[in-house]
Amino acid sequence: MECTHFGPHPGEMRHHMAYRQFVETLQRLRDYGIVSERSKVFAMHIGDNGGLTHLEAQEMGEAQGFIVGYDGMVLDLD
Repeated sequence: MECTHFGPHPGEMRHHMAYRQFVETLQRLRDYGIVSERSKVFAMHIGDNGGLTHLEAQEMGEAQGFIVGYDGMVLDLD
């Protein structure tokens, strides 16, 4: 899923997702059984407006059970 504003944000974004919206959406997908604990979930399309380093973002993602993408990331889905 996209998470354009990966970092603190005072409200909701209208056309993209901020971190809190991403986490809430992911939880809804888990609640509905669409995403399981075995699913690989990636945060992508991250802008530089969140004020976090990639390491900080990774730590936040790992705590919520998802992987934070980066420019040039290659996904092997086999």
